[in-house]
Amino acid sequence: MIEFYVDGLIGMVISFFLIGAMAVWVMRLLLENSFKKSQIINLILSIISLIFFEANAYYQNHLTKHNTKTILNQVIEYKNKTGQYPNSETIMIDRDYIKYHFNNQNTDNQWPYFYWQEFKNPYCRHRFNFETQEWVRYCTD
Repeated sequence: MIEFYVDGLIGMVISFFLIGAMAVWVMRLLLENSFKKSQIINLILSIISLIFFEANAYYQNHLTKHNTKTILNQVIEYKNKTGQYPNSETIMIDRDYIKYHFNNQNTDNQWPYFYWQEFKNPYCRHRFNFETQEWVRYCTD
């Protein structure tokens, strides 16, 4: 089951419609050759909204990356102290965009599953590969 949160997706959809509306407003301004105050205000407010949505998405991703690094350091520190990775119940994560799964009892799966999800694109995740110690980005359609 794919679990994702739509906060950023809503912002992406609104941004898409704002860009379309801005294109229409610009074309109307250019074709009519009359600059109406309401059209200019619409353009300015749309640009401000787009900047806000992009800045918020950037901030949310930056905050999630920071929180993920903190949790990853805790997981690695636990592994270094005990010789094994912590169970999912041991690591408490209060963020919706960060997930950690591991079961020490399962001998088939020797690596934890740890990822963070992009804010604006819930179908893209950054998974940490514990074997290679690298982040891998993958997106589903």
